[in-house]
Amino acid sequence: MLKKLLKYDLMRCMKIFPVIAAGILAVFALGMAAKALKVDQLMVTSILVLALLAVGSVVAALVIIVVRFYSGLFSREGYLYQSLPVGTGKLISSKMITALICYATGIILSFASIYCLAMVAGIDAEIWSGFKELIGMSDVFGPLIAYGIVSVVIASVAMLSEIFFVITLSHTRPFIRYNILFSIVGYFIINTVVGFIEMFFMMLFPLGLQMTGDKLGWTTKTMAGFMFNPYLAASEETIFEGTVLGVGNWVADILVIVTLLILTQWIMKKKASVK
Repeated sequence: MLKKLLKYDLMRCMKIFPVIAAGILAVFALGMAAKALKVDQLMVTSILVLALLAVGSVVAALVIIVVRFYSGLFSREGYLYQSLPVGTGKLISSKMITALICYATGIILSFASIYCLAMVAGIDAEIWSGFKELIGMSDVFGPLIAYGIVSVVIASVAMLSEIFFVITLSHTRPFIRYNILFSIVGYFIINTVVGFIEMFFMMLFPLGLQMTGDKLGWTTKTMAGFMFNPYLAASEETIFEGTVLGVGNWVADILVIVTLLILTQWIMKKKASVK
């Protein structure tokens, strides 16, 4: 049943992205033609539009995620959706997996638009040069990329969990009258609180990655201990030497994800109302 839910959700969520991709390619082609013909005004306009498309891809993904979670579970469509012979856990799982795919697609299109922008502006060679230089630092680059990817994935799931939770909570009796306003305000409040929790864990949790020479390895040192080390200010080492990247924010986000998804499922099952 989960496969059928995913197929339905993906069909509803992914329609806009081929249009955005076609728009990026069209503007890119126009920009490259303007560059070849030395039509500077048109080239600059193409660069600006590509920049807007880079931002718009991610914004569109987030809007679709919010609208589909709301309409799929709490609008008229929600009556049918929640009457299916499937548990709320699978309903939420389908929405979460679809949201992650949708968000990842938006990010990929955003990077594609940025690279197209760089090609029109003529700075793509510098980007590739810097990228190749980073790849040359193989002992550091690989772990850093892995650290970044894991951080982005976990943070994205945490963000989506916050969105799902506030929308679900807004459809309970105390908040349903002003559910849109509550969802917006509630999200910013919970996101701010989670941000402080992430920072606290990142700084003080005794596990992280530390730069030593040309390698990056695990350490039990805290990020706060590194940042407030009086030796650091007087050291002649490179700025990266001894740097500690805390992973406590992963722990905080995982705790937030589990807590919010459990609460979302419970509220949806026991307290939430469909408009």
